Amino acid sequence: MSKSLNELKYSVLESVSNFEITDDSPYSLLWVEDQIITQNHSLIREAYNNRRLDEYLYMTDEKLEIKPLDKSFQVDGIPISNKTDFCYVDIKTPLTGLRGREIDVVSNIGYSVVFSRTTLKRLIRGSSGYYSLNKPTYAPYNNRIFMRSDSVAGTKFISISAIWTDPREVSSWDPDGHFPTPSEKKLEMLTIQHIDHALQHPMDLINDGQRAFSQPQADE
Repeated sequence: MSKSLNELKYSVLESVSNFEITDDSPYSLLWVEDQIITQNHSLIREAYNNRRLDEYLYMTDEKLEIKPLDKSFQVDGIPISNKTDFCYVDIKTPLTGLRGREIDVVSNIGYSVVFSRTTLKRLIRGSSGYYSLNKPTYAPYNNRIFMRSDSVAGTKFISISAIWTDPREVSSWDPDGHFPTPSEKKLEMLTIQHIDHALQHPMDLINDGQRAFSQPQADE
């Protein structure tokens, strides 16, 4: 059975506090959560490098509103001459370092229409290709997804399935649901090691599962 973030958090907290959790604990629950999520980033990037990005790492953010472009801008010297031709959606921050694999699916609500991905340059120039003209096309740029207004006419909201920098921010997040990680065991170990190092805890030199504050001295 997979662990939730709450379960991972208390498992890590028990270990780093030597199984003595009290109200006087120096560890903020939110801070421990942040460490778990940060360490998980390295595991996901490692999974990408090993070509092991599984579908359970992706989470869906739903009912994201399509907005008209509010101002003109340019990308690498390519201007958007008519801002009414384009629209966008504000999105949470996808995890970097996955070379396009961070976003899995962009679609309308209900997944009856799945959008094609392109670059913002190609979207602006309108050179996405003849066979994709009748299919909505999107281009991620910073924390937005851009689309041509005519290709999504009548669509007010979209859904995005992605690997997010902070899964707690997306609409489908459940702190008691499955936490999207390649390895719960490795994630716990890395987080415990990171917290021990950050707080300068003594290591378990005698390998008894306890973080003793004074190790036994050898007999002289």
